[in-house]
Amino acid sequence: MDVTLYENQLSSKVTAGENSGHTLKQDFVVRRWLGPLDVDAQRIARLQETISLPRDGKPPAMGLVVFVQNPNSGDVLQALVLPLGRSIQDRSRSSQRRYDTTSTVDLCTCTST
Repeated sequence: MDVTLYENQLSSKVTAGENSGHTLKQDFVVRRWLGPLDVDAQRIARLQETISLPRDGKPPAMGLVVFVQNPNSGDVLQALVLPLGRSIQDRSRSSQRRYDTTSTVDLCTCTST
């Protein structure tokens, strides 16, 4: 199992090459990657982690992706996308610049067969 923190609505101004002068827009840019997580003797993967958001990040445009892969073939067996934007925006109404990003998300307990 792997967990990634992603950010949408990023852009890059290109100054050289065939795309010079254009602005490229990117979504689902990985900002942090946790994993692969070990599976214990009961074939369960667990993660308890406090994820600090990047200082230059835009929390309303961020989220988590959790996915499970077959270790032999690399096939993705299951994936979950959890946008953080709405929950963070709801908690930040008192201040436009301060985001309360403290929350607990119980994603899943994954077992392999």
